Amino acid sequence: DLGEPVSLYIAEDEVKYGSDNVIENGDFETGSPSPWITPSDSTGMNVFTISTDHASGQYSLQMTVGDANDSAYVEFPTKIGVQYRLIFYITIPNHDALSSVRFKLGHSGDVDAYRGDVYPDTSITTKQKIDIYFIPTQATSRFTIAESGSSNDANVYLDSITCYELLDHTYKLMAVNDTI
Repeated sequence: DLGEPVSLYIAEDEVKYGSDNVIENGDFETGSPSPWITPSDSTGMNVFTISTDHASGQYSLQMTVGDANDSAYVEFPTKIGVQYRLIFYITIPNHDALSSVRFKLGHSGDVDAYRGDVYPDTSITTKQKIDIYFIPTQATSRFTIAESGSSNDANVYLDSITCYELLDHTYKLMAVNDTI
């Protein structure tokens, strides 16, 4: 018995995820950037290598965006219409106003389906966690990092990339006394 007045609300109690990370080698601990790809044409990253800088474990992926539209991406299997949670850590220690780094999430035919954050104007000198929920429209999704500014040779470090299928939410009914 809470007395009166009472407010009722529904709160998320627990979220359950699948046990398989659909991003292969998301921690780069194999010492290789594979299965990440950077195009071999003029839109490829200037630097695309494994680094020990800004790493959670032993390695991280280092990319240098040198020209507008430089990009790198990874494709991974997903289920159409099922919600996923993508988490990754990024560091951009030498970013400035001449460059914008954009994260895109979609599929190879429509990589702009889910536009991510844009990082113009400022450096990210410590690891920043990015957390994205999405629902794929194709059986293969693509996660892209791209330069969308005029270029400045910004170094981008990625690490600890995970993507899990969201299996279930459980909710609980909550009640609290209101004070007027």
